[in-house]
Amino acid sequence: MLAGAQLGAMITPGYRFVVAVDGVPIGAFTECILPAFDLEVETVKEGGLNTYVHQLPAQNRAAKITLKNGVGVGRSLLAFYQRAMRERCPRMEVTVTLLNSLHIPVMVLHIRNAYPLRWQGPELRSGENTVAIQTFELACGEILVT
Repeated sequence: MLAGAQLGAMITPGYRFVVAVDGVPIGAFTECILPAFDLEVETVKEGGLNTYVHQLPAQNRAAKITLKNGVGVGRSLLAFYQRAMRERCPRMEVTVTLLNSLHIPVMVLHIRNAYPLRWQGPELRSGENTVAIQTFELACGEILVT
């Protein structure tokens, strides 16, 4: 888990998610879309049974996590993605720490065998007075919540 000094140095009031890759903090985020844990279902029709269809559990669906933050916050995000793309699909340990308003960890997701899927830069418009948001998407292996 990240030390209090590391968390405090990365976070402003609007950034409540801190992400570390292989134990190294890479950024604080304003939005974190957690993966949906879905189980695929195989339907089996049984001859002569017209009242319902059997639903048998199959495999877990692939999980993805999406992180969003302002460009310039956690400057190593694009560099991390580019480094991962140069290597041959490196698997990493990713930790997402959810903080409350006092920056105390509330929930921690430990994601094993994660790798980056996509980095999307912001839409740059000179006529608007908004923060440029970048998006980062990871494929998830096993997810443990503490």
